[in-house]
Formats: sequence, structure tokens, C-alpha cells
Amino acid sequence: MASQLLFRVDKIENFKALKFEGEFAYKLQPKISNFLQSKLGDSFINFFPEVVIHNLSFGKASWYCLSGTVIKPFQQLTIDEKSLVDQQIEKVNNFCNKLINSSLTNEREWGSLLQIALRIPDFSNVFLVDTNVSIAMWAFESLPQLNKNTGLSISLYEPISLPSNLASQPYESYEDSSKSENPFEKNIVSSSTDLNKVSDELVEDTSTLGEKTKSISNNENSKPIRDDSIFKKLLKWILRNWWWILILILLILFSIWFLFKPINILPKVNVLPPIDTTKIKLSDDSLGYVLSDRLNISFNGANTDINSFAKKFKKVFSSDDYKIVFYDTLMPSIQIKIPVADKKNVINTLKTKFPEFDLLIFEETIYKNSNLPNDPSFNDINKSWYDRVIGLPDAWNLSQGNRDLVVAIIDDGFDLTHKEFEGKIYKPFNATTRNSIVNTGQNLYHGTHVAGLAIANANNYFGISGAAPNCKLMPIQVGDYFGRMSTMSISIGIQYAINNGANVVNLSLGKQFPKFLKYLPVELQKQYIHSSQEDIDAEKVWNKIFNYAYAKNVTIILAAGNDDVLIELDPMHRSDKTIIVSASDFNNGKASFSNYGYNSTISAPGVSIFSSIPRQNFDFLDGTSMAAPIVTGCIALLKSVNPSLSFNQLVDLIQSTGKPIFAGYKNVGNLIQIKQAMNIASQDRKKTPVSNCSDVQRKIDSLTQEIDKLRKICMNNQNQTKDTFKIPPKPSNFDFAKGRWKSSSRLYNTKSGLSVTLFFDINQNGTGKISLFQSDNTVCEANMNLQFKSNNTILVRQQNDFSCQPDLLKFKPYSFVCSADNNGTATCEAQNNLISNNHFTFNLIKIK
Repeated sequence: MASQLLFRVDKIENFKALKFEGEFAYKLQPKISNFLQSKLGDSFINFFPEVVIHNLSFGKASWYCLSGTVIKPFQQLTIDEKSLVDQQIEKVNNFCNKLINSSLTNEREWGSLLQIALRIPDFSNVFLVDTNVSIAMWAFESLPQLNKNTGLSISLYEPISLPSNLASQPYESYEDSSKSENPFEKNIVSSSTDLNKVSDELVEDTSTLGEKTKSISNNENSKPIRDDSIFKKLLKWILRNWWWILILILLILFSIWFLFKPINILPKVNVLPPIDTTKIKLSDDSLGYVLSDRLNISFNGANTDINSFAKKFKKVFSSDDYKIVFYDTLMPSIQIKIPVADKKNVINTLKTKFPEFDLLIFEETIYKNSNLPNDPSFNDINKSWYDRVIGLPDAWNLSQGNRDLVVAIIDDGFDLTHKEFEGKIYKPFNATTRNSIVNTGQNLYHGTHVAGLAIANANNYFGISGAAPNCKLMPIQVGDYFGRMSTMSISIGIQYAINNGANVVNLSLGKQFPKFLKYLPVELQKQYIHSSQEDIDAEKVWNKIFNYAYAKNVTIILAAGNDDVLIELDPMHRSDKTIIVSASDFNNGKASFSNYGYNSTISAPGVSIFSSIPRQNFDFLDGTSMAAPIVTGCIALLKSVNPSLSFNQLVDLIQSTGKPIFAGYKNVGNLIQIKQAMNIASQDRKKTPVSNCSDVQRKIDSLTQEIDKLRKICMNNQNQTKDTFKIPPKPSNFDFAKGRWKSSSRLYNTKSGLSVTLFFDINQNGTGKISLFQSDNTVCEANMNLQFKSNNTILVRQQNDFSCQPDLLKFKPYSFVCSADNNGTATCEAQNNLISNNHFTFNLIKIK
């Protein structure tokens, strides 16, 4: 019989459990319930429901009834129902009184136990289950501080005075004569019964507290059975206890099955688990947000046996805190859930104890849409200004797209009922639920807007026209209900598009960066690239996916991002097999928010872009999210007029025909000119060479930076063999440090971008001065002293704030720690005392 939850308490420690002869009364529930049922009938089986308590000092407690469908608390009962409750409680109350006033010891013990059981904190614990009373929290009372007004508890027991001629008689003598048999004729305990002993013997008849008496039913007129045979005794015992034997057999069979059942380590329902927002945190390199309790593992070598890996994983990580929650056999990879505090240990263990696998281990990064909200009231703006800027109207004279060409949009969700998508939906897919429903998000704004820019219907007397209005749309949702997208869901979405007929794939999404990065000079931003093994492994995984698309001649278009930082900070944006799109503004310059760098393949308008939104509406949005689908549509047009174009030819075509965008050192790709590109593609001829000063300058800058990098390496190697600061073994004074030392690293002011040189002037006694020389001739100084931290480590403590001439700058104070390696060469680390993410490492070079 299935149990049904009646009542639950979240903090059982706020109540006191009552005892009977040293034992908690609630633990005797099976005996009490069966006893009451046998004496008063089946309608009282739920009067004292079963209680489940894991820890009486802390935690939850639940009360369960064995039958019933409608449960109503006392406060919701009608007058008639309350009357029914009163009648049933009165019946138990009268029965309890008769037991207490009985002349038999065991009956008086039953009465005392029922008297304790009838105590409850208040009437909110009384329920009506169908037509029978059920009392939660029986044999409990509130602690005094929680029940100041009403007392500790209430009792449903009311003692009554029995006539003197009945009070001394056993219960049998005054039972209702209308009953055909004595309620105690089968289960009366002897006066010598010990209740505590019986309560521990749970395998015995639960309707009694002791041995049966010799009283015989009036109906038992037959001769006594001669019990002189062991076989007959055994048979009689089996017949009397057959249900316990059946339960025991079932338990044995279950135990055998449990011990020898095949262990199913991989999840049965292979769907990405929901994103737990409480586990989202800034990554260790401070470059984005990740799920702190997840790790992704990609199989990079020849051994891609997920099942064998899973078995070994369970042996190495036997605790249930470590589990595989998702796996992908197409691009062999898995996702594991781990304790947050053990992430580094898990990574090290996977690297060292699984040598038969070539594993790429990377974090589950949380991605965002690359759009910026804009005011929808720009009624005076020509809503298709960006079409003319890139030459779309003229390009449409050649083609509006091949109706068999499929454009996949990977985003947070879509409103496919929009008229702009009518008649063009092809194989929709939800990567998070593994079905075709792509409108499960709370806000379908972004995906609907992006899809409209790429392929919205033309000539339908409604709204807008996408760049390739005749092409099909493959909508792929990778966001959860709140629009949150993760590494694994995006990876699944891309693979689905590649394997289900997409020709062009748009991803208007990217990593979410902290705001401080945009204020760092480009050289400092570059130091974050490949700053961790997880970052390197993530790049390898994305490159593997994009190489797969490249081999299938599927063109991937990525939005560059809206953080005004280097594009290649995101591991997803480092492949040369993708087209990365930056955003331009009304003046054909770089949009202020657009990410930049040499990985920017091409640019397209991304400011005040008008497109479709849910519920048959339209709106303006800013962002590289809008620039990317414009380019996606253009690539679809080029493939429509010339399907033989390879990826490299497409990139060469749009770059060489594009207009240069001048953005200083924040370089971005040329502004796409689809009319010129279509003319060349449709004629299937080689393009006319284009003089592109912007490309030439970018190559010059790149070579210059590489020369500086090589020069720095040579300088460092020379200096380390000769003049590098070294700490001798067990130094007793600072004689070895005396002199002027210069930082080997090129430093930059994060606000002005100017270069800074760091000097240390150290005296023989360990005191001295720190000096900062900025490239605009600003000089800042502060006092410092040296302290030994250990035999091979020195602390450099700045004694006061920097004093600058001219007095225009304010540098925050720093702490320095210099530690020696096995050869004594010291590497120094600087940490800003006020800004936690402002730190750098360097060597010291002696100059005098």
C-alpha cells in the first residue's frame, strides 16, 4: 500500500518528542497503530500516522498516512466534518480511559502510552483523510520559547471517572455487549510484560505488547490442536508469518540484483542538466563566467571509448559527488559534475591517471548575446540604412538567395510564428532539450531579431527584408529558459547544424568579459591569452569543431563581441576557419563597443539596426550580434550565385572588395561591400587586385610587435646569464642586493596607456627607494625596505604612496615578493594593494 505525505516540519529541533518508559513514543507507531486498528476497526489505521525523522536534533520530519485520497487540515473543515473529527477523537479518548482504569497491568500500560500519544502541539496537526481522522506530530510538544501564548502543547485525552463497580474490572467485562467478540481475546498482554523489550522486537505481532493470554473466543468450541509435532509447529509458524517470509525473500532477491546489476555510469536521459545560477562565478583567469561545479572533457586522440573512460572515472572518483551528467558521441566529449572546491585536484587527476586518453579539459563557460539594447523610438531613422551602406539592393538584382540553401541561426530562442519566417523553417532543434521546440525561452527577442536580419521574407508587404530573403532558416536554440548559453550547448548546436544540411551558420554570441579589461593596453590584454591550460584546451576544442565545419564546406560566422577588447581573448574566436564580424557605425568607423584585433575578418553595420522581434513586432538593436547576421546573409548570397566558392575564396573575396575602416590601433576588418563581391562571384572570375592600405598597415604593425617580442626574449636571456638579481643561499645581510636594479618587463599605465619603467635603488642595510619613470617624463618615487621571508624569498615593502613630479598622477602602493629558483635567480611578483586584479611578474636587471 502506497504511503501519502500528510504533514512536514522543516525544523524538528523546535519540538520535543515525548517518551514512554525511556523510549520515544513515536518509535512505537507500528505497534500502536495495529493495536488501535484491531480494537477500534480499520477506520483508525491512520489515526497515528507513520513518522520519518532522519535526525531528531536537526532537519526535517514527515508524517505519512497509509490510505486516502483527500486530505484536509482542521482549519478547512466544515461544521459536519469537525463533528466527525470530535466523534472519532472521543471514541479513542473513551477507549484510553477504559484502559487506564483497568485492573490489568498491561492494559493500564497501553492506556498510559495512548495518553502520551494524544499530546500534540496544536490543532493545526489534526487532519481529515477522506472520512477518518489522522493526527500529525502526535507525542510531540512545542518548545517553550516557540509557544509562549498557548503553552507547550494540547492534549486530546480527557480523563473520565468510571463507576466503582467497573473501575476495578478488566476491559473485557464492560465492553459493548453488542460486539460478537472480545476486543482483547486475541491480543492481551500479561501483567509482567516489559514495554521497552517489546518495542525492540519488531518482528513480533505488532498489535500486542506481550504474550497472549489464555482467554478463548466464544466461537472457539473445537478441540485444542495437539502441538506435539515440530513439523506442525513450523507449518503453523509459517502460516502465521507468511507475509514476513515473503518480504524477507523479496529483500534477498533485491540484494542479489543490486549487487550484480550492471552499473549504469552514463546518464540514462542524455540531456544537458539545467544551469544552476548559484554555481556561476568568475573564472580563475578573471576573463569570463563559468559553472564552477562542471568540467567538460573532449577526447582528442585515437582512444574515444566513452564507456571505458566512464568505468575508470567511477573507480577513480567513487563518491556520488563526482558524476558524468552528459556525453556526446559525435564529437566525443563528456561533462562531469564535481565539488567546487576540488576542481584543480580533479583536473590534475584526469591528466595523470588517465594516460590512455588524450584529454582536453575545459570549463563550462557561460556565454551572452552580443547585442546592446537601443531606444525603439528612432522613428526618423531610415530603417534600412545599413542595406544601402553595404550595397544590398544592387546585389539583389543578381540573387536574393537560393531557396535550397540553409542558413542556421544558433541563438537563445525564436518566435517561429513571425510572418517574416513563414514558409522557410527547416529542421528546428533545441540543443538543451534535444527536441524541435525552439521557443522555450523567457525572452525570444534576440534570436528572432538576428534571424530576421539574415533571412526575413521579402515582398510580403510586411516589416523588413533579410539579406538573403529566399534562403531557408534552421533555428537552433542553445539557451535555457533565461537565455543562458553554455559551451556544451553551443557545441551541440553547431554539430547539429553541420550534420543536418546547413550551408552557413551564424553565432551572435560570445564570452562575457569583466569591464576592467577594456581599460588595459593591448599588450597587457595579450598576456591573458593562453594564460591557463583550460584556456588552451578550450581553444583546441573549438578549433576541432570549426575544422570539422571547414571540411564539410560549412561556413561559420561569429559576432566579434561588444566589450571593446581584443577578439582573441575568447578561445572560441581564435580559429582561422571562421569569419569574425566587427561592428561599424553610421560614419563607417568602428562602433565604440565593438571588439577588435587582427582576428577581425570583416565588419558590417551594428548601430541602430531594425529587425523582427516576437509577436509580429520590430525594433532597433545595437551590437556585433546584428552585424554578424548581415554578413551571414551576404555569404548565403555569394554561395547562391557560386556554390563552388571555398571558405578561403569567400574570405578573400569579401576582404578584398570591402572598404577600409580606420580605427587607430583598434583595427577591425573592412566594411563588407556585397555588390562588388557578388559581381565577381557571379562572373566566376578572379577579382581585380585592390590596394588596401589598412591591410598593409596591419601587417606592418604585426611584424613590428613580433620583432619587439623576439628582442625582449634575447634581452632577457642575455641578462639572466649576467646581471639578473639573484638571492644567495641563507643570506645574513643585504650586501648582495646593493645597487640600482631595473624591471625587465615592459609595463604600462592602465589609464594613459603610456609605458612605465620600474627601478629599485637598494642600500646595504636593506632600505631604499622605488622609482617609476613614465614615457612622458613623469617620475614617481616612494621609500621601501627589504625583509627576509625565508632562505630564498625577500619581501619588498613600500613605505609610503608614490610622490610624482609633475604632480598629476596618483599611483597606488604595491607589495613585492622576490623568490629564487634552484639557481638563485629571483622572479619578482608585484601586487597592487588596492586593486586585486592588478598584478604582474618581472626580473630585476642590475644597471649600476
